[in-house]
Amino acid sequence: MTTTLSATRIGHACQLSEFGDTRVLTDPWFTQQATYYPGEPIAASVETLGRIDAVVISHEHYDHCDLDALMAGGFDLGTGGPVNGPAVTPGGRK
Repeated sequence: MTTTLSATRIGHACQLSEFGDTRVLTDPWFTQQATYYPGEPIAASVETLGRIDAVVISHEHYDHCDLDALMAGGFDLGTGGPVNGPAVTPGGRK
C-alpha cells in the first residue's frame, strides 16, 4: 500500500504536511507584525487551510506559535486536534 506525502509551505517555518488523509500544521504563524517581516508573504490564511488534524509547535516564539490566529480562524484547540509542543496557551501565556 502506498501513502501519499505532500508538504505545502505557508511561510517562514509554517507548513502543512499531509500524510495520506492526515493533515499536520507546523509552527503556525498567520499574523503579520509591523516589527517583523519574514521576507515573504504568507501564502494561505487559516480559513483556507481546511481540516487540520494536529498542530506541532517547535518553540514558543510568536512567529512559530500563533494560536490566537488559529482560534480566530475556527480551529478549536479543545476539539480541533492535538497541539504538540512546549507548554503554551493562546496569547503566548504559560
